[in-house]
Amino acid sequence: QFGKMVVTVKDGYVSLRWVFPILLVMVACLGGNTKASTSCVSLFEDKMNLYWEVDKEGKTIQFVLEGNNVEGDYMAFGLPQSLTLSSMIGSDVTIVGYANMVPFAKDFFITGRTPCDAQTLIGVCPDDILGGGMGFDQINLMYSEQEKSISRFAYNRSIYSDDKIFDYNFTLDARAYVFSYGPLDPISTAMTPIPQYHTQHTVGNYFLELGSQTWTCSQLFDSRSGFNYSFVSNETGVIEDETVFNVTLGLNEFYPNPPSWGSSFYVNGREAPTLRLIRGVNYTFRVMTTQDHPFYITDDIYGGNTSLTETVFLGGNASTSVGTPESPLELKWTPDFNTPSVVYYQSLRYPKMGWRIEFGPGVISKVPVSTTSSILSSNPSIGTTTTTTTTSTPTTTTTTT
Repeated sequence: QFGKMVVTVKDGYVSLRWVFPILLVMVACLGGNTKASTSCVSLFEDKMNLYWEVDKEGKTIQFVLEGNNVEGDYMAFGLPQSLTLSSMIGSDVTIVGYANMVPFAKDFFITGRTPCDAQTLIGVCPDDILGGGMGFDQINLMYSEQEKSISRFAYNRSIYSDDKIFDYNFTLDARAYVFSYGPLDPISTAMTPIPQYHTQHTVGNYFLELGSQTWTCSQLFDSRSGFNYSFVSNETGVIEDETVFNVTLGLNEFYPNPPSWGSSFYVNGREAPTLRLIRGVNYTFRVMTTQDHPFYITDDIYGGNTSLTETVFLGGNASTSVGTPESPLELKWTPDFNTPSVVYYQSLRYPKMGWRIEFGPGVISKVPVSTTSSILSSNPSIGTTTTTTTTSTPTTTTTTT
């Protein structure tokens, strides 16, 4: 009841993708209008990568653990008690995996080198069992997918945890971390996963500075297909010198602001490209994204109608901002010089499906002469002219949902 599984069969392989809309809304609300930068490090070469984003306010961290795992494996990453020693005993870790095809991301505290003993509470134990309630689990699973032998789990946690007993606070400065992977007990469930032992774990003391941006990820080797594959940030192209945009739905194979959540908006056949527009020009968006994804343009990088203070520049109505391939909806927009330099085209219902719209000075070749004259007269940095044409100002509203 809290999520949905998308199953894709391609080239004889089954890919599983779980999406948790309620938790996506929670994390996007935490992010608000802030912009985050994605970093990535290789924890085990060719085996396990860690991605993360820190929100601008420094309150929440979003992680993605990516691994080349056999079925029934778990992955773990977290904080040792010491700032300088990567010791598993006494560490606060998040463990992710699939139990009977159901994904989980749970908060654990390690008091021993064995599976958790429910009587003595010694071993690798979930926080909610140690503390006697779900309120001790501070991890929010947002997204998971498995493609052949590569699995990914996106989750988030507040930097300053409400659990003062079994959690440690993250820091953006350099400190020690621990990580491992290994098999789950076959009787594990998503509510009660049971790590058996670690196949590989942190060697020596491993330091990471979450407040600095870095990218040292290695490509993971897909053991089932023989190809390298990695979940990486991709800029999927730039569209400029166009005034009509056909917006459709497609697979999120190369979404430019990972992690992505299931599908992407395609514009003129490209997945989530950057659109470079000129203020004062009339643009048409032909929306064919179905009833499930009302289209809108917002100043919020996440979209999904999740920000409490976002400004909507176009669309944004769940009933009327919809179109289908059979019956496209045409939305007209003339951005003016009050429009921010960067805005985003997104789905009203799900975060992170569209991408960026950038503005800059200039004139594009497909703009009619009268409109070109208007742009020149309105922008002294380009030049001057005595011919002007009135263009409409985009309607902006602030949502308070």
